[in-house]
Formats: sequence, C-alpha cells, structure tokens
Amino acid sequence: MLLNSKIRYGIKALFFLTEAGENVMFTAAEISERLNVPKEFISKIMQSLTYEGILSSKKGKGGGFFLAVNPSELSFERVFKVLGYDENISECIFDMKDACKRNTCPFCNDWKSFLLEFNETLRNYSIKGNEINK
Repeated sequence: MLLNSKIRYGIKALFFLTEAGENVMFTAAEISERLNVPKEFISKIMQSLTYEGILSSKKGKGGGFFLAVNPSELSFERVFKVLGYDENISECIFDMKDACKRNTCPFCNDWKSFLLEFNETLRNYSIKGNEINK
C-alpha cells in the first residue's frame, strides 16, 4: 500500500500541531481524541517523530508533544520516510507482477511515472504547504 495508516495518522497529527502554533503542546491522548485515532497507535507515531527530531516532548504535568522543526522546512518526504514509506516501491498496484516483468501490463509504465512524480512532490513540499528545496 502506498500510504499506510501510520503515514496517514502521522500527517494528520503534524497538520494538527502546525495549525495549533509554535510550542503549543498536546498529549497523545488529546491528539488521539481530536483526530479520532487510537491512542496507542498515535503514541507510537509521536514517539517515532520525536526520535527523529521532528517533534519534541515534555514529560509530566503540562507536558506533551510539540513541533521541533519549522513546518515550512519539513518536507513530506522526511515525514513519510520516518513513518515507513518506501520511495522505491515498484510493485504493480494491480498485482500483475508477471505481466509487468514481460512488459505486457498496460499500467506499469504509467505507475512508474506516477511514482517518480509523487516522490518529487514529497521532496519539494512542506507540511506547511509551501515549496521547498527550489
């Protein structure tokens, strides 16, 4: 699958934190409730993003997660990779691997072109929605 649940929920959480503003903290429980995402799952995602330096966290009363980087400089590519995206995915979306190997699948070339363009978009756009790396 191109976008797994971890990526989708992670992006939703980052959008939420970006909209909340700089240094505004939310617990995993608060994020879970606001985004309607299982708490245990969002907790693991937030820990991964914290480990990679995208988020920071503060423990204890009044603690929570907050953005550690400028969202205008945080590419979708970085977030996707932290959350398990493989930019080299090449399997046939129609599960016609043999046809792809024989170059008889009518979709393989278009799929590969789509992936190249999609990966370029991930590199060039930030969580904030602006172009970067140009």
